[in-house]
Amino acid sequence: MDTPFAYLVPKGLKDNLAFRRELVELGCSSKEHAEELWIMCARDLIFYVNAMCFLYEPRTGLTLPFITYPFQDDILAELTECILTGEDTVIEKSRDMGASWCCITAMEHLWHFSDIRYTFLLLSRKQDLVDKRGDPKTLFYKIDFLHEHQPGWLLPRIDATMMHRANLDNGATMDGDSTNEFAGVADRRTAILLDEFSKMDNQGAIFRGTRDATNCRLFNYTPQGSGNMAHEIATDPDRRKMTLHWSIHPTKSIGLYEIVDGEVKLCDDSYWTEKRVAEYTFNRVEPNNPKYRYRSPWYDKQEKRAAHPKELAQELDIDYLGADYNYFDAGMLRKCIERDCRPHIWRGELEYDSNGEPSEMIQSQGRWYFWVRPDLGGRLPDDREYAMGCDISAGTGASNSSATIIDSLTGEQIAEFAQPDIGPHEFGLMCVAMSRWLRQCKLIWEAPGPGREFGNAVIETSFRNIYYREPDRKKIIKKGGPSYVPGWYPTKDTRREIMGDYRQGIISGDLAIRSRDQ
Repeated sequence: MDTPFAYLVPKGLKDNLAFRRELVELGCSSKEHAEELWIMCARDLIFYVNAMCFLYEPRTGLTLPFITYPFQDDILAELTECILTGEDTVIEKSRDMGASWCCITAMEHLWHFSDIRYTFLLLSRKQDLVDKRGDPKTLFYKIDFLHEHQPGWLLPRIDATMMHRANLDNGATMDGDSTNEFAGVADRRTAILLDEFSKMDNQGAIFRGTRDATNCRLFNYTPQGSGNMAHEIATDPDRRKMTLHWSIHPTKSIGLYEIVDGEVKLCDDSYWTEKRVAEYTFNRVEPNNPKYRYRSPWYDKQEKRAAHPKELAQELDIDYLGADYNYFDAGMLRKCIERDCRPHIWRGELEYDSNGEPSEMIQSQGRWYFWVRPDLGGRLPDDREYAMGCDISAGTGASNSSATIIDSLTGEQIAEFAQPDIGPHEFGLMCVAMSRWLRQCKLIWEAPGPGREFGNAVIETSFRNIYYREPDRKKIIKKGGPSYVPGWYPTKDTRREIMGDYRQGIISGDLAIRSRDQ
């Protein structure tokens, strides 16, 4: 890729911001200068990114100048070549390598500056990850963020609607869709981005359905195990592939060392930069071979933070076989039990009427166990925020119906109920009563199965500090307004998200489960 102007841009943060300011002022000073800068951006993607593009860092909430690392310059060049030549490409990556930003920016540059009517399709595993107003996780948020932080003289006229951005000056379009079974079918596109392809439920159908829609599909993902299409295409020797391993990232690889046959060998900067980057990025070696493995102080820190060794395999090591794992293992649970679990300090029973109105909490050998001590009236402090999660059984004695109450401000479990012989309706009344006793504790339950009867009991009491499922956008459009459904509904995506958050909360200590039986 031709980059005639990239050398002009300083990469140091302070100098880069000053350079950007000068360019904007120059472009604002005359139409001729603005046109010249537009042409420079059009001819040189690397110049455009480093001089005119900003990105958003959600972990800090900061807007940052998009200053590329050398490996990202290579990625942008490769992506552009793949799009222009029409070739499918796998981008397998460690987490936090900026791959999604690079994919979006390479597409946006062609959409923005070319005199050809390019048309792109952006796919993710669900619609809310493609376009949802104000959500930094979405693909279109990244596109809009690029545009919002550019001077007006650089931008084309844009038609922006949900899941659609059109360049009215050249006719180019970028559209979005979720990965439903018909995504890409009967469509024709210059290129299709399949972001986090490994997390899509119907990978095989999406792979087949998009084949005839475009010559260029960009499969961007971190591994999610080996028994899926993502692993199959990544291991196809005839398929073009880019491997973005954490060790080619300049800040993550500071102090890089390798373990060869059990011996530690430090890698100096010249060794890594000259000898390994190109080979590792586009012609991957075997980082998980026990005879040959790279590490760094940054990696060592991530290993300590990880809930499970196989989490590293998935998120950092690009190890498909190692990424197959359960959320919890015995070692992790043992650590958490030793750190957080302790005997309850108070036990009681709550009296309430047929509408779930509480009357008295009595200290006894009751069914509620507490890890905080109520006052003489059986009350807990009212300056806290409590939340109660419920798992409902049929009440036949085969399995427990359980409720766990968390102090939302501290992340500590403060109470628990677990009994096998309470029916869903009665359990619903009891949980409403406890929520009211705790002065409007938020109530959340799993809605399907016995949860339906539990939910009906809750709704009948007129208690409304409950969890509602977010309305489906398609149903909003069809019905003319949002429909809020009480209760939590499990899907593959929501289970993965909630279990991942739960695991991370436990391992980090942000969530302290006191009950050993939990």
